[in-house]
Amino acid sequence: MCIDAIRPSSKLDQRARRAFSSLALKNGKVILGRLALVLSGPFLFFAGLEATLFLTGKFEPVPVLKQVEHEGKNYWVMEPEYTRRVLGRDNVILRQKFFAPVEREPGTRRVVLLGESAAAGYPLPEYGLGRIMKVLWGAEFPGEKLEMIDMTSVGVNSHVLRVFVREAMRMQPDAVILYAGHNEIIGPYGPANVFGYQAPGAWFAQAGLTLGNTRVGRALSLLAAKTLGEGTAEWRGLEEFRAAHFAADDPAVGKAADLAEANFRSIVETALDGGAKMLICVPAVNLADWPPLVSADGPVDKSARAAYDKARGLELASQTAEAWRLYRSACDLDQMRFRADSRVREGQREVVIEMASPDVLLVDADIRLHEENPGPLTDRDLFLEHVHLTFEGRVAVAALMVDGLAELLGVSPAQPSSAQDWWAAFPSRLAEARTRTMFTEAEEAVMWEQVASLLQLDVFSTGQDIGERRERAAQRVVQLRTAATKFRDSTVVQEAYLRALAGNPDDAELHDTAFKHFGPAGDRPRARDALKRAVELQPNLVLASLALAELAMEEGRMADAQRMVHAADNFQTGGTELDVISASLLAGRGEYAKAAELLHRYVARWPNDARAIGMLASLHARMSNAPEAVRFYREALRHRPESAADLNNFAWFLATKPDATATERAEALFMARRVVESDPTSHRFRGTLAAALLAEGHDEQAKAEGQRAISMAREAGDLESIDELRTRLGQGATAP
Repeated sequence: MCIDAIRPSSKLDQRARRAFSSLALKNGKVILGRLALVLSGPFLFFAGLEATLFLTGKFEPVPVLKQVEHEGKNYWVMEPEYTRRVLGRDNVILRQKFFAPVEREPGTRRVVLLGESAAAGYPLPEYGLGRIMKVLWGAEFPGEKLEMIDMTSVGVNSHVLRVFVREAMRMQPDAVILYAGHNEIIGPYGPANVFGYQAPGAWFAQAGLTLGNTRVGRALSLLAAKTLGEGTAEWRGLEEFRAAHFAADDPAVGKAADLAEANFRSIVETALDGGAKMLICVPAVNLADWPPLVSADGPVDKSARAAYDKARGLELASQTAEAWRLYRSACDLDQMRFRADSRVREGQREVVIEMASPDVLLVDADIRLHEENPGPLTDRDLFLEHVHLTFEGRVAVAALMVDGLAELLGVSPAQPSSAQDWWAAFPSRLAEARTRTMFTEAEEAVMWEQVASLLQLDVFSTGQDIGERRERAAQRVVQLRTAATKFRDSTVVQEAYLRALAGNPDDAELHDTAFKHFGPAGDRPRARDALKRAVELQPNLVLASLALAELAMEEGRMADAQRMVHAADNFQTGGTELDVISASLLAGRGEYAKAAELLHRYVARWPNDARAIGMLASLHARMSNAPEAVRFYREALRHRPESAADLNNFAWFLATKPDATATERAEALFMARRVVESDPTSHRFRGTLAAALLAEGHDEQAKAEGQRAISMAREAGDLESIDELRTRLGQGATAP
């Protein structure tokens, strides 16, 4: 038995073993097949559901870029609705900032700028870094055509910019520029968890962005919102991050920096793989004029405020090297993480070193504006607040990027060998940018008005000098508004416009700016011509198109206005004033109820649009719906309490209201006096004051003000106002 057990197998035994092996292999394949089927089942189900929804034509993905046809040619435009979807905020205001032909013009270099709000130009996006770069490039390299594709947006971070750069490659750019890094904590998939959960890895964010923009993803999102009874959250800017405090040693901060570096690396690789060169500009932050908002107590290596205060003392003692080190430490220790910290900036430098390619270049705006800045410009001159730049700051960063781009594209060698030489040339570049963009005290006043409003947010209330900073911003607005009065003279506006045109004739934003000056200066023909030129150059400047439609309505050319509104509809992005202008057209035809219905829907989506709310109030006034008119007038003034137009309209309504109470009549007179003080030259405001005085029984004063208003209206050629005032003061009938 033992001997038989170890004898060689017979042929029958060998066949049995082969059969067994074959059966085992077959069973293994079956098991693997079933396992593959189980694993692929969800994917196949998802694909089937996506295909089904495709056939319905519903829940279409929102593109970052899309092609539109205009006058027989195709153009690339950016779709702001993509960012609104990513942020989950329908009311975030975004602009389309380029209109690029699909067929590239020979000899023109195409450059894409990627970035967040600081690159986009907040709070004055007409003066974003992309536009200023193009202006400076045209001044310094007039023979080298440059097409700037501005793919910047508020609220985004490197996770979203990875999607942007992939889309940008469809336009075959020659170079890509990155100016970003401030939103890695607070942006989408950051640890603040405002726009979704923190990403455990870069792959998670990319998967979320991709799947969320499928038809299935969009359908599930809408279903969840409907099931929970929730609409899209309202965009509240930086106020959304009031509770997002993170210590420097919080693991989430380090994780966010690591993910940002991975994203920066991917952005560079995507650009290079697409045949584009890559320029990274390390973002600048306000170090010396922005005290930390949230700080721990303790010594300088633990406390942001202790480090900041010591840095100030060292700066005053001219110990600048140590001062800069501590200023940077204070920024890193600030628990309200609205600024790119050292780890994020260092990640960008590491990526460029790692790539070590002649097609990749780094310029450092943060070092150039600080350690390499000999003065006299300081952070107070270069920054509006924590990261957003003044006009001087924008020109400085844009000039640095122009120098890097010129070197990268081989247009010129490396620009001035020393930072001192660079800063010596800066005043002339600043003057050139001001002239060519027509940046005046009026534009600067608008910029600082936005800053003054921003600083009122509760999120900034912890700033140790916030009261003084708010007061300084308010005073700056008053000073700039006073200086800007010279631009009420059409001759002055025309001179500035012609100087800008000499070097920058094809800038659509320039012509739009000229329109905004010619209008208040009373030069309607030049205002209209400038606006027409802006729309011709960039048809997707929707607000300019709608302003042109409004001009047509005011001149009684309703058919032209309707045509312009329809043209603007081709570029509607969900965040424009198209519905507001359409409501104006309906109101102009006397269809007040339809106009009000349209505005009600618009205001439901854009509850902070004071202009639309004021229009809605006026419509209810025309329909004699006094309670609703009062409610919406007060709501409009809550959003912009200093609006002369809203104050005047509300004052007129109350003064002419048949059943106005004594309190309402007194309020009307108070508001009317305020608006006349704000602009004594307005015959409409004077007319409202006359009506309010009459309502309060001041007949003689009312008559005097009324005659004055009629004389002023006659000079202005406003016959409608003359008839209205005569009716009000002569017969006492209720004016419409």
